[in-house]
Amino acid sequence: MRLMDLPGWMPKPIESLIPRHGDALAAGQATIGNILRVMDDHVVFSCLLNGRPFYFDLNVPDRKTSEKVAEILRSSRGKSMISISTIKLPADKKAA
Repeated sequence: MRLMDLPGWMPKPIESLIPRHGDALAAGQATIGNILRVMDDHVVFSCLLNGRPFYFDLNVPDRKTSEKVAEILRSSRGKSMISISTIKLPADKKAA
């Protein structure tokens, strides 16, 4: 499965945290910033657009998926969300 195959991809910004500066937000153009929180069924992360921060809350099916998405986002800092859409989620780790 790729990021773009997740039901909530391309995430929309968290409305209450959108800066009030009038720039139009093109989520696909935003560059990945920091992972703020990884929870059971979502990942909260920041992005930059035109040097300004925006915050996203991506809903995912379960904890395992949220950890995989967070791993991709961490390794993709500085890349646009649209450019990482085709990245495949890592395979499950096999128990030893």
